Amino acid sequence: MEWNHYLFCPGPVMVSDHVRQALLHPDMCHRVPAFEGIIRNVQRNLLTVYKTNEDYTVLLITGPGTASNETVISSYFTPEDEVLLINNRKFGDGLKSFFRFMKSKQRFCNSIGVSCPNLSISR
Repeated sequence: MEWNHYLFCPGPVMVSDHVRQALLHPDMCHRVPAFEGIIRNVQRNLLTVYKTNEDYTVLLITGPGTASNETVISSYFTPEDEVLLINNRKFGDGLKSFFRFMKSKQRFCNSIGVSCPNLSISR
């Protein structure tokens, strides 16, 4: 049965027959050569999508969303940077812990509707 409407929200969701068929295959280990080939193909395709060439490197982060967040944060921020994190609970708590691990200067706001810290920078 083919569905005409798709839900893009946390599961369970209705998917097309094409996606359903793809899900019937067994999982592939990330350590097998076939998976490495898929990663290389995705990297090449991303170079094309972003209209660049092999002078650049595409780095794919395989892991939960938190892994990519921590990769970006640790690449962009230094301990000397001042960071404002508006905490939306679950994911915000994880980011708050990571910024503390980095020993960054932090200002936290626990959620919308709760008074946030004074944003003026005093030096």
